[in-house]
Amino acid sequence: MEEHVTLISALSKEKNNIQSILSTLRKLEKITEFPEKNLHKIKTEINKASKKLITNNLLDSIKEEISTTLQNYQDQIPEWEEKAKKVFFEELESVLKEAGYILRGDISRLMVSVFTIELNLDSLKVIIWYGNKQENVISCRLNPEAVAAKLAVAEKKIIERDFDSELFLSQLLTAYKTASERVTGRDKTRVPISEVLKEYVYLIQSKRFYMNPSRNNFIGYERAFFSYDLYRLENRVIAGNELQLITATRAYTRKKSDFLWIPSDLMGNGDYISHISFKEI
Repeated sequence: MEEHVTLISALSKEKNNIQSILSTLRKLEKITEFPEKNLHKIKTEINKASKKLITNNLLDSIKEEISTTLQNYQDQIPEWEEKAKKVFFEELESVLKEAGYILRGDISRLMVSVFTIELNLDSLKVIIWYGNKQENVISCRLNPEAVAAKLAVAEKKIIERDFDSELFLSQLLTAYKTASERVTGRDKTRVPISEVLKEYVYLIQSKRFYMNPSRNNFIGYERAFFSYDLYRLENRVIAGNELQLITATRAYTRKKSDFLWIPSDLMGNGDYISHISFKEI
């Protein structure tokens, strides 16, 4: 009796596997009519059927035929991905133009102002970066209208912040002097930009934070904020000292904490800066 139950269970499992594979093949036949719109589903169905095929006891000839069919779909994915990116690019360019944005570059690197737009076809998401994938700002679903809306959020968050140029430069000099006291070696005028940022963050905190340094009282200041504020700082002279941004050598671009990307314009160009200095003039 127990053997009879085991047989029924095995046959039932085999039937379910076959039905699953059959269902996948039917879905693939349908969704590959418009592959650029269904890439995520295509990859999911291929993966599902491939796993079922491994545990299935079909005749080798049938398994081989199914495997070949799945591989044929798999081989076309790179071409479909390029097509999907092209279609999305065209739709995105149109939507952004209507929203007042200029989309630059190509599929390998899409840019709007100081932002890079990265497409992830597998997760159906778009990531908006500050600079050339320097700071992750915000993400959204793979939809042109959603991208336009999130770009507006990113602009407001970074570019449209209130900015007092004189106060920023004054606090920057103070932060620089404090950080320079911890610099080792002969040249104490070149201070790591990460150390200056750290001191600057302390300076902008409110009295309430120092009385009660809780998360609720902390004023956040992101790397992207510091980068953009340094870019839009027009006057770099204070108290007989001129701010100088020192370009990072290769040794200082291995770790993200050792440098900061700073734009040189609003077209996506910029430099990697590793140190800050104030030179007497």
